[in-house]
Amino acid sequence: MSSDPSIPAPHPQQTQTQTQNERFFHHFQDAVSTLRTQLSALASIPADQRPEAIDACLTGIAQLSQDVRDAGGYIPAYDLKSCSETLKSLTNELQTTRASFAPRTKFSFKNRLKANPIQEKNEASTATTPPTSAEAPSTPKIPEDDTPHPPLPPGTPNTIHRPSFPSTNILITNHSSIHLIATSSSSTSSGTLRNISRSIIDLSALTFSTLNLKTITTSILTFGPVAGPIHLTGLTNCVLRVTCRQFRMHECRAVDVYLDVGSRPIIEDCRGVRFAPLPRGSGEENLWEQVDDFKWLRPEHSPNWCVLPVAKRVGEGLWENLRGERDSGGLDGILGKIDVVRRGLE
Repeated sequence: MSSDPSIPAPHPQQTQTQTQNERFFHHFQDAVSTLRTQLSALASIPADQRPEAIDACLTGIAQLSQDVRDAGGYIPAYDLKSCSETLKSLTNELQTTRASFAPRTKFSFKNRLKANPIQEKNEASTATTPPTSAEAPSTPKIPEDDTPHPPLPPGTPNTIHRPSFPSTNILITNHSSIHLIATSSSSTSSGTLRNISRSIIDLSALTFSTLNLKTITTSILTFGPVAGPIHLTGLTNCVLRVTCRQFRMHECRAVDVYLDVGSRPIIEDCRGVRFAPLPRGSGEENLWEQVDDFKWLRPEHSPNWCVLPVAKRVGEGLWENLRGERDSGGLDGILGKIDVVRRGLE
């Protein structure tokens, strides 16, 4: 029996594209359904388990965003737009849900800032606080105690401070022109650095469960392994070196990140961020360049980040200068040399 000549046979490429589209949309719908279920369940999850659940939602949205970008070459433009709008809706829903969990934390934080205004002098210090079981958002909770421990004596930009850090939550805050090195190896519950300018902070001898960095400018920051997430907010003109499980960056400008990470890094409201790899010591995959920009849902590469050119990467010799292992001209000398490398002028 002959086929009806009035019905054209489907083109093989067309059939393949349709099948590809169908597979993608089934996957997309299933993933969205799973994410909505996870978001709905956040309110009923115990407070101490909620940060991990929120990170799982963030990772799921980031992965689905990447899937949409990968499918941009074969799904229709209007479908791509619809998927992007759905992802935006999921992101907004997650942000709203996160904000609803910690209204008291935000309120008490503002009050604490009024009670402890940032000092112009370099008198604030390294502090520690006992662990807390209070409810927290996905970012590490900022310790409430700003008591100096251990206190740092007044110094000059050419003075290297080498304090000992106890195995509790570390807070380093309100510093300018300080060169700080942790000399003893120890594990800490979490670390918080905030309100720091033109400084070198080398905590590569320490290991952390989480790290939270906020409002830091023109500084070099190196850390030991972070078992959980690192959250960065408001960094400008900085160099960061870290190994971590999760990487979250918000509202940062002109930051070079030397990274070893076990999951896809996430940035949001950032510009001029450059990534380079650290050697992977454990043999696991380093996802340093698989960056998801939550504010860039188009299939094209985000203009807000790039791979740091090899010629502009800091060499091991300069990293040794941070540790005071060779004569480097002090704080200003190190900052100046690294700035030359970053701009590709060497």
